[in-house]
Amino acid sequence: MELVTSFAVRDGRAIRPDLHWRRLGLNPRIWVPEVGNYFPQVRVYRSTAHYRLRPQPPLRTGTALWLAQDPRNLPHLKGPDFTAQLKLRAQALSHGADDAALVADGFIREAANASLIFFRGDELIQAPESLVVDSVTVRAAVEAGLIPAPRRERVPVGERLPAVAVSALHGFTPVTSWTDSQKPAPEPPLDCESINVQLWARAKRLDGPLP
Repeated sequence: MELVTSFAVRDGRAIRPDLHWRRLGLNPRIWVPEVGNYFPQVRVYRSTAHYRLRPQPPLRTGTALWLAQDPRNLPHLKGPDFTAQLKLRAQALSHGADDAALVADGFIREAANASLIFFRGDELIQAPESLVVDSVTVRAAVEAGLIPAPRRERVPVGERLPAVAVSALHGFTPVTSWTDSQKPAPEPPLDCESINVQLWARAKRLDGPLP
């Protein structure tokens, strides 16, 4: 079984690389230039790590979502269904969206390439742990005290709550629209830009193996 993780690097620093290594179950030795922005990817198959250093793609400040059925067999792991997730993102782009919101049994789980946090009032909500990937960026924000731990609950497709998309590349971004609706998405009660700034202020250097 293959496991995958990707993370943003700015001038040799990354947000909680230790959590990315925990996701892989090993501590790979990698190298990144000390200057510049990158988006490396590490794949692990049969305890062997394969590393790709990639330039950082353009960042966005909002996320538009297209609804799609969740094709994953192991939704709590990042890697086994990675090819299907990439195909869904390509389809989302063709529909004028940034990512695909994955739906199963009438409930929204997460995006193909991002976690989703919903808001009912000031309460943060995420899908149950067994149905979504454990987001490094969400966990980093919770452990830094920047957001409370979301309550785990299934959110129906028809209940369009304010939401944010969270990924290692783009950080926290408000969900600005759903392609099946003419109305703009409700604005989430969260200062995404401030959280991203504070996460990067805590970023760690990538100097070979990390604890």
